[in-house]
Amino acid sequence: MQIAPRAPWAQIATPLGMSAATAARRWERIAQRGDAWISGYNTTRGTSGGALVEVDCDANDVRSVAAELATSPRTATIETTSGGRDLVLTVLTKSINELSDYLEEVNNVPGVRSIRSHVITILFTNAAQWRLNALEPGQESAIQQLAPPRPSGRPRPMDQLDQQLSVALSRDGRASASDLAHELSVSVNTVRRRLVHLTDSGVLDIRCDITRAVTGHELAATLWIRVPPPDLAHYARTIAHLPQIRLVASVTGPHNLLVMAWLRHAADLPTFESQLTEHTPTVHIEDRAVTLRTIKHVGRLLDDHGRARELVPVDIWTAIPRATHPLLQATD
Repeated sequence: MQIAPRAPWAQIATPLGMSAATAARRWERIAQRGDAWISGYNTTRGTSGGALVEVDCDANDVRSVAAELATSPRTATIETTSGGRDLVLTVLTKSINELSDYLEEVNNVPGVRSIRSHVITILFTNAAQWRLNALEPGQESAIQQLAPPRPSGRPRPMDQLDQQLSVALSRDGRASASDLAHELSVSVNTVRRRLVHLTDSGVLDIRCDITRAVTGHELAATLWIRVPPPDLAHYARTIAHLPQIRLVASVTGPHNLLVMAWLRHAADLPTFESQLTEHTPTVHIEDRAVTLRTIKHVGRLLDDHGRARELVPVDIWTAIPRATHPLLQATD
């Protein structure tokens, strides 16, 4: 499902040696437990509003702040972390202006002391490319034939139907074309054509996410790295191929590269850091954080065991209420 999240059950089942009905039934059980889910979401390709945001909270307010921020459709992911920040947010907005409005919203949440934002300038890889590596080589090769092609087209502005389709897929990334067509009151052919365009241009990712509790990866780590600008792109693309990597992005701020990884055990972190720097002595890992708990993951609200329980669809197009902006309130 990570490789080909929308492939027909009959095509997925054959390499696994089971029937389509069995494959569909097993996936239904996995999804009902909240262990894995498939969703679509708008990427930062063609926009300039993706960011990682660090949030410092009053000591007793971390949970209440996280709960409030989780209601925003622009807050894709929320993690409580170790180190010099209480929360790390993954944020998706349409533009720098809308990111500014979002940050004003965060500043106005009771219990928030301060925030630091890191705008994503280039996304080299994200968790849609991360693999559990549970298949035999022959199975993986067969499933790979069902995978959608890598993005190749140019991004263009999304119209209202594209936006509605993206939000619908954030609820269920395997929703059929006929169900989507019925929901959006358009033809099946229109849905299929739009889906091809959105995924081909790379502005929409459809991916299978798995709760870390069932993958055997005890530790999720975020590293802030400083790389000499001439080496940044080459270094980022090199480490993006490491199997532990969940995200590599160039960002604004004192650290120009941000890396997220899943590791088997806490003891693996020093080895992983050595692996990142052993071939590039000019690279400096300047800060790191370990995820203590994931509150929200790409729109899914997780329970204390990391399983998906509720959904706030990722939606970067719903207007941010301008009345909340302090400068506008002062002029009303």
